[in-house]
Amino acid sequence: MRLTVRTKMVVVFTIIFLMIGGLSWIDMSRMGALKDNTKKLAENWMMGIQIIEEIHYNSDHILAIYYQKKLEPDVKKHEPLDAGMAASIASIDKLLADYKESLAGEEDANYFNELNKNWEDFKAAFMKNKQIAADPNKVKEAAESLQVMATTFGKAQKTMADMVVFNQEGGRKAELESLNVYKSSVNTSLIVLSVIIAFMLITCYILVRNISSPVRKASQSLNRIANDYSSKK
Repeated sequence: MRLTVRTKMVVVFTIIFLMIGGLSWIDMSRMGALKDNTKKLAENWMMGIQIIEEIHYNSDHILAIYYQKKLEPDVKKHEPLDAGMAASIASIDKLLADYKESLAGEEDANYFNELNKNWEDFKAAFMKNKQIAADPNKVKEAAESLQVMATTFGKAQKTMADMVVFNQEGGRKAELESLNVYKSSVNTSLIVLSVIIAFMLITCYILVRNISSPVRKASQSLNRIANDYSSKK
């Protein structure tokens, strides 16, 4: 069955339409992936970085007050220092609750659980030290309790530092993933577009040839008939 020129053109333009539709679908899919990566970067990593750095800042404030308390011989002046530590502890408790909402996977959750445990140990040591320190007859016990508090705080702060690094690296990886998705999308679009252009050029050449070939043959036949007619005259 020989296809007419009209049928061929309909088939060709249908194929071109489908290829352009495929390119649009690929672009939309890539844009969706890029959007998801951007959302992940904003909601998980960037928020996590901000929160954990605030937690780390408050922990440094607690450490400063701790040393100030350790160097202060007057027990009566310990109360405002304890109040300052309690305020920073409350801030960290709230920040930890916020951080839990931005966990970015199993590894992040493991870090969080470790920090939460170390932090609860520190708070328990802090409350115990506060109670013992209120009794002037328990100077030795208070010193030992202060040492336990320092140890538990050191563990918590080390986990905080690890989490700062983890979140920074995670943010960089997410940013790199978004960049790779963008580059892949551009490359795919260029390849598909090149294929479409090449297909259109080849198709146009074939169509022109198919249209011009019968016309050329008809012209040659007419010229031959005209020559035969002229020679007979």
